Amino acid sequence: MSGIIYLITCNKTGEQYVGSTTIGLNQRMRNHRSNMKRFDEDIRRSSCASFDIIRRGNFTTQTLEAVNFGNDKSDLKKREEFYISQYNACNIIKHPGKSKLEYNQHYFQTEKGKQVKCVSNQKYREKMGEELLAKKREYYRANKGAIAEKSKLYREANKEVIALKKQEAYYNNIDEEHEKRKAYRLANKEKIAESNKAYYEKNKERIALRDKAKRDARKTQLIS
Repeated sequence: MSGIIYLITCNKTGEQYVGSTTIGLNQRMRNHRSNMKRFDEDIRRSSCASFDIIRRGNFTTQTLEAVNFGNDKSDLKKREEFYISQYNACNIIKHPGKSKLEYNQHYFQTEKGKQVKCVSNQKYREKMGEELLAKKREYYRANKGAIAEKSKLYREANKEVIALKKQEAYYNNIDEEHEKRKAYRLANKEKIAESNKAYYEKNKERIALRDKAKRDARKTQLIS
């Protein structure tokens, strides 16, 4: 197999981008433009260092080298990395010797990568909000039993950790929790009263027995 290393140069700023492709330069540039448009319209989630150059609309392209690499595409990537370094290209942030997947995994662990991913995910959710919600509901309905079983197993295996996290969250926000509960009680006074009344009517015999047992226990303590 064969491919090429190509260079995109911005005629306004002098900024340069180096890339590699196996589909020919013309088709690759069409892909760059298409991907840039999809990114600007919030359809595509990931950016590319070439977008800023192409967006300015004044640039030139050229082939730097034709590369025969057989079945191992890493040779093509190594030549791309060589030219990125030679031209001090705007995509110099790539990590030499790493695949695109490995680079992305590394990048999205950095603070900048986390911020980019967060903004990208937020845009995607805003764009696809209703559709994503519908898919989640459909998935949940189709897998309700499996999800419930998985959640149960997780809770059982992490009972102490979950309890500790809840306790920490409560004590870290104790004042806020008290205010929330107070506000809820004030806003739902009648509802709470009706709920308490309904609970008493349903359980009054059991409550009476419990109260009697408490009174008898107190009498026994006083006598002794």
